[in-house]
Amino acid sequence: YAKLRNEIRSLVQGVAEDYTSDEIELFKKGSDPLNFPNIDVFDDMLRPAFQTQHNISLSGQSKKISYYTSVGYQYQDNYYKNSASNYNQYNLRSNIDITPNDNTRISVNLAARQEDRNAPIYGSQDIWRYMIKYDPTVNIRWPGTDLPTTATQDNFNPITAVSDAMGYTDNKASYFNTDFTVHLEMPYITEGLSIDGGAYVDRSDFFYKQFQKQFYLYEKNGDVYTPRAYGPSNASLNENMNQNLGLTFNARLNYARVFHDIHSLSAFVAYEQYSSRYDYLSAYRQDFVSTFVDELFAGTKDSQANDGTASETARQNYFGRVDYQLKERYLLQFNWRYDGSENFPKDNRFGFFPGVSLGWRVSEENFWKEHLPAIDYLKLRASWGQMGNDNVAAFQYLTTYTFSSAAILGGTPQTGVWLNRTANPNITWEVANTFNAGLDAKFLNKFNLEMDVFKTKRDNILATRNAAVPSYAGLSLPDENIGKCSSWGTEIVLGYNNRWKDFGLNLSGNFSYAHSRIDFIDEPKSTLEWQKRTGKSIGTDGSSFLMYEADGIFRTQEELDVYPHLSNTTVGDLRFKDVNNDEVIDARDKVRQDKPAIPEIMYGINATV
Repeated sequence: YAKLRNEIRSLVQGVAEDYTSDEIELFKKGSDPLNFPNIDVFDDMLRPAFQTQHNISLSGQSKKISYYTSVGYQYQDNYYKNSASNYNQYNLRSNIDITPNDNTRISVNLAARQEDRNAPIYGSQDIWRYMIKYDPTVNIRWPGTDLPTTATQDNFNPITAVSDAMGYTDNKASYFNTDFTVHLEMPYITEGLSIDGGAYVDRSDFFYKQFQKQFYLYEKNGDVYTPRAYGPSNASLNENMNQNLGLTFNARLNYARVFHDIHSLSAFVAYEQYSSRYDYLSAYRQDFVSTFVDELFAGTKDSQANDGTASETARQNYFGRVDYQLKERYLLQFNWRYDGSENFPKDNRFGFFPGVSLGWRVSEENFWKEHLPAIDYLKLRASWGQMGNDNVAAFQYLTTYTFSSAAILGGTPQTGVWLNRTANPNITWEVANTFNAGLDAKFLNKFNLEMDVFKTKRDNILATRNAAVPSYAGLSLPDENIGKCSSWGTEIVLGYNNRWKDFGLNLSGNFSYAHSRIDFIDEPKSTLEWQKRTGKSIGTDGSSFLMYEADGIFRTQEELDVYPHLSNTTVGDLRFKDVNNDEVIDARDKVRQDKPAIPEIMYGINATV
């Protein structure tokens, strides 16, 4: 390190070297560790990390019952010496399958996991970064003692950063998942009839605790070591906990049957509902009576702070599908969903989204086999379907309020209720209509081809109108189902497969083209035509896509003098178009570019031997 510093000083910077040859020798020998330390911070701080994992499992079965149970424990230590970091995990899994008769199958599954993460105040990222840049000519500890030296920067010494001298951080997480499912065949009603049902519970609990306390680094004056305090004046404690609970229930009636060996029919109708709840609570105090008491009650009430929140979500869905095949040659499928979302008002909560697809295996026709045997397989297909989107901010159909310092009375800010959002009682589902046509083919016993063309048109997209609302009105406009966009494109995949004795070759090439367009988005009337988003590709919004368009460079001073340009432009700089012909180059001459970040054309080649 000292030699390299000398080289940089003399060869690069052209100034006097930092160290003499005698001083470098002192660093090397280590005979004067106080004035010429030779610190290997990685050797001083790192150690082999210990980890262990243990699992015990038990399984068995009889004619009617099978089971599997396992328990496990895992421990990981940190690779820092005197580290406050470690990880403990306990897990349990149990699966039971019961078959009381030939028509019934019951399954009960359970999984639980407890994770305990202990860490110092600083994370490994900060500690590791500091170690990498640590100056090896600066002591971490005072020689002959375990006393950490004062921080050279950032109020930081890696020795105390890895230990609990500055405090600690604990993260505890508990996960519990269980499900109960039933499958029932009902041939006594009709052949091919069955029913499935299930209940699922997913719960997670998290607890976070960070206790930060005052710590000491030491200055040396002669033979006297003087502690210097860092961190809070005494101690501070931050705690928070949250809980997530999700409940899912579903039921499905199935039917599948083949008639006269040529008619294949399968169908199902299903119901599912999901609900979840999230609760959060946090608290903070500081100025503790003692750093040995790390609980909230020991901090002063003068500094206390707390917060809490909760949220709920729910969905309800009905859906089904019917598949019909005639001679495995003519294919028909109809599917539907009737989805309900809490994000919309009662009258608009449910949306119906159907879809239909047709298929024809042309290669199964006799005329095809007789006249085009080189094409082993050809299937033509077409489909149309609707999809709904409710991934929007919840409860926009309600006027919402929040607590804020709404007024000043008697010279003191007073907490009051403040209008947060104006309601939109007509908000409903976004809808996407997708059309697709394609073919699948295999020919010459070696080639395969897939082709698709598609078009999607999305309506009722939630967006905010750009109407001007005076600030004194105290209103913010809600989202409305006013946006429209469309996309279209094609995908082609061509493959080749062949084999010669012990050598095989697989080649495939793919090509895709996809273009999207904003058909309508409410824009201010003052927006210049060449800066509008309507008609442009999705993903080209924002000021970063407004750019000047160059039409050459300024080659002479005379050209620069007569053509409008940006300030500080000189000969040789780009010449930008005066789009609005006002003899001035300014923001009104920027043009919205129609080149999104995602390319419209993508292709590739794969080869395997």
